Amino acid sequence: MGLTRAPEDRPTPPEVYNIRIYVLTFLACMGSWMFGYNNGVIGGVLVLPSFISSFNLPPEGTTGYANATANVVSLLQIGGLVGSMGTFPLLKLGGRRISLGVAGAVYFVGAVVQVSSQVGGE
Repeated sequence: MGLTRAPEDRPTPPEVYNIRIYVLTFLACMGSWMFGYNNGVIGGVLVLPSFISSFNLPPEGTTGYANATANVVSLLQIGGLVGSMGTFPLLKLGGRRISLGVAGAVYFVGAVVQVSSQVGGE
C-alpha cells in the first residue's frame, strides 16, 4: 500500500500534475476554511461580556438576547450568500480583473469602517 499509481488504460499526461493545480486547490480550501473560521469566531464573540455591554444587548437568557444574536449570525451568512451570488454577474459583465478590484474595494471599505467605528460615542 504505497504511493504508487494504479495502471491506467488511458495514461494521464504529466502536464496535468503541476504546481498550479495544487496551489489553486489549496487556495480554494483556505477560502472554505476561512468562512468556517469566521462562523466560529462570531459565535465566540457573541458571548463576551465586553461585546454584550458595548452593544447594549439584552440580558443573556432572554428572548431579546436570543433574537439579537441570531440576527447577527444570520446577517453574516446572508452577507456571504449575497457576495457569492453577486460575483458571477460581475464576472460576466466586467471580467476577472474588474471583479477582483471591486471585491478588494469592498473589503477595504469594510475594514476602514470597522477600524474607525466607535461604540457608545467614545
